[in-house]
Amino acid sequence: MADYLPRREASALQWMMQLVVSLQDSAESYGISAPLMQQLRQAVHQFQAAYETANNPTSRTKPALEFKDVMRDRAIEATRAVVRQVRAGVKDASRLDQLNLRTRKKKVRRVPVPARGPVVWVKPASGRQVLVGLSDADRPGRRARPRNAAGAIVLIARSPQPPHDRANWSYAAVTGKSACVIEVGDAIENGEPMWVSAVWISPTKQCSPMAAPVCTRLIDTIGAFNTQRLAS
Repeated sequence: MADYLPRREASALQWMMQLVVSLQDSAESYGISAPLMQQLRQAVHQFQAAYETANNPTSRTKPALEFKDVMRDRAIEATRAVVRQVRAGVKDASRLDQLNLRTRKKKVRRVPVPARGPVVWVKPASGRQVLVGLSDADRPGRRARPRNAAGAIVLIARSPQPPHDRANWSYAAVTGKSACVIEVGDAIENGEPMWVSAVWISPTKQCSPMAAPVCTRLIDTIGAFNTQRLAS
Protein backbone atom coordinates (compact mmCIF):
# COMPACT_ATOMS: atom_id res chain seq x y z
CA MET A 1 0.00 0.00 0.00
CA ALA A 2 1.04 3.63 -0.37
CA ASP A 3 3.22 4.98 2.38
CA TYR A 4 0.49 7.13 3.91
CA LEU A 5 -1.81 4.12 4.29
CA PRO A 6 -1.38 1.78 7.26
CA ARG A 7 -0.28 -1.73 6.35
CA ARG A 8 -3.06 -3.49 8.24
CA GLU A 9 -6.24 -3.72 6.19
CA ALA A 10 -8.54 -2.64 9.02
CA SER A 11 -6.36 0.40 9.78
CA ALA A 12 -6.17 1.29 6.10
CA LEU A 13 -9.96 1.22 5.85
CA GLN A 14 -10.23 3.43 8.91
CA TRP A 15 -7.72 5.87 7.38
CA MET A 16 -9.68 6.06 4.11
CA MET A 17 -12.97 6.59 5.93
CA GLN A 18 -11.39 9.47 7.89
CA LEU A 19 -10.14 10.99 4.64
CA VAL A 20 -13.69 10.96 3.26
CA VAL A 21 -14.98 12.69 6.41
CA SER A 22 -12.16 15.28 6.35
CA LEU A 23 -12.86 16.17 2.71
CA GLN A 24 -16.63 16.06 3.01
CA ASP A 25 -17.09 19.84 3.22
CA SER A 26 -13.71 21.03 1.96
CA ALA A 27 -12.92 18.92 -1.11
CA GLU A 28 -13.04 21.91 -3.45
CA SER A 29 -10.55 23.89 -1.35
CA TYR A 30 -8.11 20.99 -1.73
CA GLY A 31 -8.58 20.97 -5.51
CA ILE A 32 -10.78 17.86 -5.53
CA SER A 33 -13.59 17.94 -8.08
CA ALA A 34 -17.09 16.73 -7.21
CA PRO A 35 -16.85 13.63 -9.50
CA LEU A 36 -13.48 12.63 -8.01
CA MET A 37 -14.84 13.08 -4.48
CA GLN A 38 -17.91 11.01 -5.33
CA GLN A 39 -15.70 8.26 -6.74
CA LEU A 40 -13.67 8.17 -3.52
CA ARG A 41 -16.74 8.15 -1.30
CA GLN A 42 -18.39 5.36 -3.24
CA ALA A 43 -15.24 3.21 -3.41
CA VAL A 44 -14.55 3.51 0.32
CA HIS A 45 -18.14 2.75 1.29
CA GLN A 46 -18.16 -0.31 -0.96
CA PHE A 47 -14.91 -1.50 0.57
CA GLN A 48 -16.33 -0.97 4.06
CA ALA A 49 -19.43 -3.05 3.28
CA ALA A 50 -17.38 -5.83 1.64
CA TYR A 51 -14.93 -5.85 4.56
CA GLU A 52 -17.72 -6.21 7.13
CA THR A 53 -19.31 -9.02 5.12
CA ALA A 54 -16.00 -10.87 4.70
CA ASN A 55 -15.22 -10.62 8.41
CA ASN A 56 -18.62 -11.73 9.62
CA PRO A 57 -18.42 -15.41 10.63
CA THR A 58 -21.85 -16.11 9.14
CA SER A 59 -20.95 -14.67 5.72
CA ARG A 60 -17.21 -15.31 5.56
CA THR A 61 -16.96 -17.29 2.34
CA LYS A 62 -14.30 -17.51 -0.35
CA PRO A 63 -16.35 -15.41 -2.81
CA ALA A 64 -16.91 -12.80 -0.07
CA LEU A 65 -13.18 -12.61 0.64
CA GLU A 66 -12.35 -12.31 -3.05
CA PHE A 67 -14.97 -9.57 -3.51
CA LYS A 68 -13.57 -7.75 -0.48
CA ASP A 69 -10.09 -7.79 -2.05
CA VAL A 70 -11.45 -6.33 -5.28
CA MET A 71 -13.25 -3.56 -3.41
CA ARG A 72 -10.13 -2.88 -1.34
CA ASP A 73 -8.01 -2.42 -4.46
CA ARG A 74 -10.60 -0.07 -5.98
CA ALA A 75 -10.70 1.98 -2.78
CA ILE A 76 -6.92 2.22 -2.72
CA GLU A 77 -6.87 3.32 -6.35
CA ALA A 78 -9.47 6.01 -5.69
CA THR A 79 -7.62 7.14 -2.57
CA ARG A 80 -4.33 7.44 -4.43
CA ALA A 81 -5.99 9.51 -7.16
CA VAL A 82 -7.32 11.95 -4.58
CA VAL A 83 -4.05 12.13 -2.65
CA ARG A 84 -2.09 12.80 -5.85
CA GLN A 85 -4.45 15.68 -6.63
CA VAL A 86 -4.15 17.10 -3.12
CA ARG A 87 -0.36 16.93 -3.05
CA ALA A 88 -0.10 18.49 -6.50
CA GLY A 89 -2.07 21.56 -5.48
CA VAL A 90 -1.54 21.99 -1.73
CA LYS A 91 1.88 23.01 -0.41
CA ASP A 92 0.78 24.17 3.04
CA ALA A 93 2.13 21.54 5.45
CA SER A 94 -0.51 22.35 8.07
CA ARG A 95 -3.33 21.61 5.61
CA LEU A 96 -1.70 18.33 4.63
CA ASP A 97 -1.43 17.48 8.32
CA GLN A 98 -5.21 17.91 8.62
CA LEU A 99 -5.56 15.03 6.16
CA ASN A 100 -2.80 12.97 7.78
CA LEU A 101 -0.68 13.60 4.70
CA ARG A 102 2.52 14.88 6.21
CA THR A 103 5.16 16.04 3.79
CA ARG A 104 7.70 13.33 3.17
CA LYS A 105 11.00 13.85 4.92
CA LYS A 106 14.10 12.94 3.01
CA LYS A 107 16.06 10.30 4.80
CA VAL A 108 19.50 11.46 5.84
CA ARG A 109 22.15 8.85 5.62
CA ARG A 110 24.47 9.05 8.60
CA VAL A 111 28.04 8.83 7.35
CA PRO A 112 30.85 8.83 9.92
CA VAL A 113 33.69 11.30 9.55
CA PRO A 114 36.99 9.73 8.44
CA ALA A 115 38.95 8.95 11.60
CA ARG A 116 42.31 9.81 10.04
CA GLY A 117 43.48 12.67 7.87
CA PRO A 118 44.83 12.09 4.36
CA VAL A 119 48.42 11.41 3.43
CA VAL A 120 49.69 14.46 1.56
CA TRP A 121 52.45 14.70 -1.05
CA VAL A 122 53.53 17.66 -3.19
CA LYS A 123 55.29 18.12 -6.52
CA PRO A 124 56.11 21.17 -8.64
CA ALA A 125 53.62 21.79 -11.42
CA SER A 126 54.48 24.84 -13.54
CA GLY A 127 55.62 28.32 -12.63
CA ARG A 128 54.58 28.95 -9.06
CA GLN A 129 52.01 26.20 -8.91
CA VAL A 130 52.15 23.14 -6.67
CA LEU A 131 50.59 19.76 -7.35
CA VAL A 132 49.11 18.38 -4.13
CA GLY A 133 48.23 14.71 -3.95
CA LEU A 134 46.02 12.99 -1.38
CA SER A 135 45.62 9.36 -0.41
CA ASP A 136 43.82 7.33 2.22
CA ALA A 137 46.01 6.74 5.30
CA ASP A 138 44.25 3.40 5.82
CA ARG A 139 45.08 2.27 2.28
CA PRO A 140 48.65 3.45 1.67
CA GLY A 141 49.83 3.45 -1.89
CA ARG A 142 46.39 4.11 -3.35
CA ARG A 143 45.46 7.57 -4.54
CA ALA A 144 41.85 7.43 -3.46
CA ARG A 145 39.79 9.08 -0.79
CA PRO A 146 37.97 7.04 1.86
CA ARG A 147 34.45 5.94 1.00
CA ASN A 148 33.05 8.17 3.72
CA ALA A 149 34.80 11.29 2.36
CA ALA A 150 33.14 13.55 -0.19
CA GLY A 151 36.32 15.50 -0.84
CA ALA A 152 39.16 17.35 0.85
CA ILE A 153 40.25 20.84 1.88
CA VAL A 154 43.88 21.69 1.18
CA LEU A 155 45.53 24.02 3.69
CA ILE A 156 48.82 25.94 3.59
CA ALA A 157 50.88 27.88 6.12
CA ARG A 158 53.96 30.13 5.92
CA SER A 159 56.11 29.56 8.98
CA PRO A 160 59.39 27.92 10.04
CA GLN A 161 57.38 25.22 11.81
CA PRO A 162 53.87 23.92 11.09
CA PRO A 163 51.24 25.76 13.16
CA HIS A 164 49.58 23.74 15.92
CA ASP A 165 46.41 25.85 15.77
CA ARG A 166 44.29 25.20 12.71
CA ALA A 167 43.22 28.84 12.75
CA ASN A 168 46.76 29.73 11.59
CA TRP A 169 46.39 27.68 8.43
CA SER A 170 45.06 29.26 5.23
CA TYR A 171 42.58 27.77 2.81
CA ALA A 172 44.15 26.80 -0.52
CA ALA A 173 41.62 24.64 -2.35
CA VAL A 174 38.68 22.24 -2.13
CA THR A 175 38.85 19.15 -4.28
CA GLY A 176 36.90 15.99 -4.87
CA LYS A 177 39.85 14.32 -6.62
CA SER A 178 43.01 12.65 -5.40
CA ALA A 179 45.20 15.50 -6.66
CA CYS A 180 44.82 19.20 -7.34
CA VAL A 181 46.99 22.15 -8.35
CA ILE A 182 47.25 25.16 -6.04
CA GLU A 183 48.68 28.56 -6.93
CA VAL A 184 51.56 29.61 -4.70
CA GLY A 185 51.66 33.19 -5.94
CA ASP A 186 54.19 35.82 -4.94
CA ALA A 187 53.43 35.52 -1.24
CA ILE A 188 55.93 32.65 -0.93
CA GLU A 189 59.50 33.66 -1.66
CA ASN A 190 62.20 31.35 -2.96
CA GLY A 191 63.61 29.27 -0.15
CA GLU A 192 60.81 30.17 2.24
CA PRO A 193 59.14 27.16 3.88
CA MET A 194 55.52 26.52 3.00
CA TRP A 195 53.63 23.83 4.90
CA VAL A 196 50.89 21.88 3.17
CA SER A 197 48.22 19.83 4.94
CA ALA A 198 44.63 18.74 4.28
CA VAL A 199 41.49 17.37 5.87
CA TRP A 200 38.86 15.02 4.48
CA ILE A 201 35.30 16.33 4.27
CA SER A 202 32.39 14.01 4.97
CA PRO A 203 29.08 14.26 3.02
CA THR A 204 27.68 16.11 6.06
CA LYS A 205 30.48 18.72 5.81
CA GLN A 206 32.38 17.51 8.85
CA CYS A 207 36.16 17.38 8.81
CA SER A 208 38.64 14.68 9.66
CA PRO A 209 41.82 15.32 11.65
CA MET A 210 44.51 17.20 9.73
CA ALA A 211 47.09 15.37 7.67
CA ALA A 212 50.71 15.30 8.78
CA PRO A 213 52.11 18.56 7.33
CA VAL A 214 54.55 18.48 4.41
CA CYS A 215 57.13 21.27 4.12
CA THR A 216 57.93 22.56 0.64
CA ARG A 217 60.49 25.19 -0.39
CA LEU A 218 60.61 26.88 -3.77
CA ILE A 219 64.33 26.94 -4.52
CA ASP A 220 64.45 28.59 -7.94
CA THR A 221 62.27 30.52 -10.37
CA ILE A 222 61.32 27.63 -12.65
CA GLY A 223 59.33 25.66 -10.11
CA ALA A 224 61.82 23.32 -8.46
CA PHE A 225 60.93 22.31 -4.90
CA ASN A 226 62.67 20.79 -1.95
CA THR A 227 60.14 18.76 0.03
CA GLN A 228 60.25 17.46 3.57
CA ARG A 229 57.53 15.44 5.27
CA LEU A 230 56.87 15.94 8.96
CA ALA A 231 56.44 12.68 10.81
CA SER A 232 52.89 12.16 12.04
